Amino acid sequence: MNGLARSILLIVIWAAGAWSFPAAAQSPNDAVIHDVQEAIQRGNAEALSPHLEPRVDVSIFGVQTLYSRAQTEYVMRAFFRDHPPEQFVIQRTVEEKGTWLATGRYWNRGDAHPYRVTLVFRERAGAVQVRSIRIEHLRS
Repeated sequence: MNGLARSILLIVIWAAGAWSFPAAAQSPNDAVIHDVQEAIQRGNAEALSPHLEPRVDVSIFGVQTLYSRAQTEYVMRAFFRDHPPEQFVIQRTVEEKGTWLATGRYWNRGDAHPYRVTLVFRERAGAVQVRSIRIEHLRS
């Protein structure tokens, strides 16, 4: 077998292996971030609640308050009711020392401009949870 044929064979074997096990490439942190993204995309405060820390810093359009998990669920339910989601996409995630910062865009039904959503996740007692939610208008 010549060098080119061997290289092609190795690439095919490597690609088959990489495509066979996509779940292994994801960390539990990625799964939590994905679950939170899905909950916000669906406007489902109840699905968001299990991923929240016991106390969550919430800022919606500049009004910032520290809420309990139950209060945060109530506030997010009201937000989703008043601003029903059309689409939510996390655009960027950065990790540093057990803290993740995720930023994304939230499109409200009937609104031409998306909102900026910033989520801070923190690892506590072996679980990654949402520490902070910030929703703000994008400036043009």
